[in-house]
Amino acid sequence: MELYEREYFVARILSGYLRYNINEELVLKIYSPSVDQLYEAQEIFQEARKEARVEGIMTSEELFASMIEREAWTEEDEMLLKKLPEDLESFKEQLYNNRYKFSQTEQIRKYIDKAKSEYIKLLTKRYNYDYCTCEGYAIFCKGHWIIENCTFYENGELYDWNHIDSSTLLKFYKSKEIVEETYREIARNEPFRTKWALGGSAQGVFGVCTKDITSEQQSISMYSRMYDNVRESMEAPEESVIEDDDMLDGWFVVQRKKREAEKKKSQMNSVGHEGAQDVFLMADGKEDIARIQDMNDMRGKVVSEQRHRVIEKEGVIKHEDLPDVRRDINMQANQMQAQKKG
Repeated sequence: MELYEREYFVARILSGYLRYNINEELVLKIYSPSVDQLYEAQEIFQEARKEARVEGIMTSEELFASMIEREAWTEEDEMLLKKLPEDLESFKEQLYNNRYKFSQTEQIRKYIDKAKSEYIKLLTKRYNYDYCTCEGYAIFCKGHWIIENCTFYENGELYDWNHIDSSTLLKFYKSKEIVEETYREIARNEPFRTKWALGGSAQGVFGVCTKDITSEQQSISMYSRMYDNVRESMEAPEESVIEDDDMLDGWFVVQRKKREAEKKKSQMNSVGHEGAQDVFLMADGKEDIARIQDMNDMRGKVVSEQRHRVIEKEGVIKHEDLPDVRRDINMQANQMQAQKKG
């Protein structure tokens, strides 16, 4: 993105409104709703949903059930919808870990682009008819109410809708929504980076209290704070990583996994058996079982799964005959034999 493009977005975000040119002599300003207006808009949503339900319009859940019944949405689609974000996370982690290997990162980026494309297609397929539901109708009513009550002439008077209808303006407003990639680029570059550094906070930059900050101002503040935290981290990545959205996401994954590993190690130490090969804890229910199992690292989870399969097959087995225990015993014996020969 060029500097002049970022300057446009920064000016727009700072102003708190979006301009719509009807003609050379008439310009409208679309403001973000105030907290009071958002409150009323939520009431509009609730009432519209109730009305739609009374009229017999299906809910989102009913639409989903109908899609499954008509095979417009399958179990494979649902599994893929859940799996693709996990794949994306894995690809981004690989991208970061292989950041110095150009040939590999080039291929990984293709995987990322493909996964993103497939995910968007699936989301479109899954929610393509949501506008026909009670919730879709309610969102429509809420959106129109906000546009009708937040659009003004340049002189500050509420627009009277003599020139265009609210549907046209709502469509325009939606088409101008700032996407994540744009927010991130604005947040880490000039001219907003300096404004953020000087302001020190959302209130300092925009000059309003937290409740009056617009959704755009809130988003840019969130990403600016994110980049502050990245640069202040004890393991801050190179600037080239910070400038690369997918690679930085990979860094986040790596850092999260490190924290999770440290947390699990701390949990194990807290039960008083640091360094023990096996620790047995009593569980009072399924939630406790899941929590205890989650304390294992990846190797521990694999070993646990292997042991369960063996026990299910054999019924009863001695501890020393478990595959992982037998493997460790053999390894220790081989090491002792090698030391004797040495």
